[in-house]
Amino acid sequence: MRHVDAKKIQLYAAVGMRLRAMRDAEGYTLVELSELCGVAKTQLSKIEEGATACPLHVLVALAEVYDATLDDMVPVLTDAEAA
Repeated sequence: MRHVDAKKIQLYAAVGMRLRAMRDAEGYTLVELSELCGVAKTQLSKIEEGATACPLHVLVALAEVYDATLDDMVPVLTDAEAA
């Protein structure tokens, strides 16, 4: 696996964990969140698992639901975390 691919996978996982933590903090189920932001439950689940990238339009929809900024939702990985 190339280094760039590893960084992508780490970022997907970090974003997924952040989004899951935000959903848990708000007390939403995947079904409730899906209805609130207009994104399929299965897509949200794959994003939270880090199995897929989170498209920008989904991040924006989630930010609106959580009354958060995109900065709040996307963690910054250090080089050590991304290695």
